[in-house]
Amino acid sequence: MALQHLGDFDVDGCLVDTNFGYDPEAASIVMNSGAALTHVPMDVTTKTLLSQHDLHRLERIDNRFTRYLVPTLRPWLSYLEATRGLSGMLLHDVVAVALLLDPSFAAFRPSSSLHIELAPGPFRGRAARWTPGALQNQVARTTHEPPPVDVLVNLDNTYLVHLITEVLRRVD
Repeated sequence: MALQHLGDFDVDGCLVDTNFGYDPEAASIVMNSGAALTHVPMDVTTKTLLSQHDLHRLERIDNRFTRYLVPTLRPWLSYLEATRGLSGMLLHDVVAVALLLDPSFAAFRPSSSLHIELAPGPFRGRAARWTPGALQNQVARTTHEPPPVDVLVNLDNTYLVHLITEVLRRVD
């Protein structure tokens, strides 16, 4: 399989993932750690949306947390609509947490190798994905291939918002 770029690289206006871009060395250490990892790229999390309608449903839950959350998010959603034309807010970090609670709303590409660019320049922090073993015929055998990680490739936003709602119902 040819080298494929993921994450912010399929999102207009983004050259590098924000988190990887701020500390590419740390991202590279994590991706090379051998730990069981799931990469949650922005090209998938931009398919999420929490709308004003969703906030109205959360408001009806009426517990201590939603009484804080709803009025805090409502101006943010209004700002995003006025400045970016979005009909809600994207749930980037929420997706990572939700996957720990119930990964059934998501689809993954298992066993991908993920490399973080460390060289100076505009692509510093950029991630590239390929099938493990693909480098063997492409570059010298001395090249280090990162251990495989799972990559999120799709999700069900309706179920994600439902999961958020159900978790918030259980808050005391």
